[in-house]
Amino acid sequence: MSLVNDTIITMKGFTLIETLIVIAVLAIITTIGTLSFSNSKARKTVAIISNNIVFSLEEAKADAISGKGGVGHGIKFNSTSYVTFDGDTYNLSDTDNITHDLESGYSLDITTTDPDDSVVFSRITGDVNDEITITVGETNNPSNSKVISVGALGDINVVQ
Repeated sequence: MSLVNDTIITMKGFTLIETLIVIAVLAIITTIGTLSFSNSKARKTVAIISNNIVFSLEEAKADAISGKGGVGHGIKFNSTSYVTFDGDTYNLSDTDNITHDLESGYSLDITTTDPDDSVVFSRITGDVNDEITITVGETNNPSNSKVISVGALGDINVVQ
């Protein structure tokens, strides 16, 4: 309030401090929302990649059990991609191979005794040549991961 020529003038509005506090609160809320969204997107991407791998494994198993092409069917895993193939062994030069590349920032970690990092489902029985564990994860955040396992009898499970 100010007194000019015996008239009371009332000041209205926000002070600079009040405005800065509101801006700071909005910045904090925006930061929290952005971080939450990016974490949610990363978790969803790991789930999508895992689901795609499980689908490819199930498809290879079904093709092997049905005897498609009279051969086994398998998947070769690399750190940033996986390749579906026909036959009892992976052949790099086979033109029927289908390569599935992972989105940038995501990777696969393979645990198996097979030196080729592949799993092959046997024709008719669907058994595998070797048990395998595939960990799908975010490269910069290893805690954001899913683990897929394939047992000796061809059972496919998502562990996490």
